[in-house]
Amino acid sequence: ARDCHYDRSDFLRRLQHIAFEVQKPVLENWGFEGDAQGLYDMTCILQEHSRGCRSDGSDAPAWLKERVDSCLTLLYGGHEGGMLGSQAPDLDTGAVVAPGAVR
Repeated sequence: ARDCHYDRSDFLRRLQHIAFEVQKPVLENWGFEGDAQGLYDMTCILQEHSRGCRSDGSDAPAWLKERVDSCLTLLYGGHEGGMLGSQAPDLDTGAVVAPGAVR
């Protein structure tokens, strides 16, 4: 966060490449392609399941929402890292998608 002067866009751009190295074997382990499209596909599926049936996510399982928030908080460097502000991230705005992913 400090290296990019707490600029969220720059932080996410840099994070994409670092995070993808860790995400690639997870993608492949779960049957997704180990590329940008596989990351996009996995992210879409996680978003769909973590929201539940209602668009506001109010019916999604609480344990899943907590796991998503916890993972994204760690990915962003925790609250002390300076990139989260006062709000915990959510999957809709905090997901990191690799460059070149189809949207």
